[in-house]
Amino acid sequence: MGAISDKKTELVSLLGGICTVYPYIAARPTPPCITINTSSPYITDDITFGSYALNFSLELSMQTSANDKVTAELDEKIEDVVITLVNAGYSVLGVSQPYALEANGTQYLTVSITCSTVAKF
Repeated sequence: MGAISDKKTELVSLLGGICTVYPYIAARPTPPCITINTSSPYITDDITFGSYALNFSLELSMQTSANDKVTAELDEKIEDVVITLVNAGYSVLGVSQPYALEANGTQYLTVSITCSTVAKF
């Protein structure tokens, strides 16, 4: 496997205890889940020769429920993801405001968590 695939596999392992993690855009995701997407720019130069920064956008989607319940659950999951990423050495660049992601004919409360890590190619 290459460095990019290795980092996606690492993210699946790191975040799998929080909820289902898809290293691709799933045709039928089952929330709560995280979908690993690329961020822009996807790959940038790092300060160390031969190393590159990989930028990911983790789409955290919640199951449908009462607004107050799903909002509280989303906040808890955001904290879990951010703490897990930081403890694993990832840089968390930001968390978007919640938005409605439509999948399977349903709208799910979702946030994008942008993170970065270093990989050697």
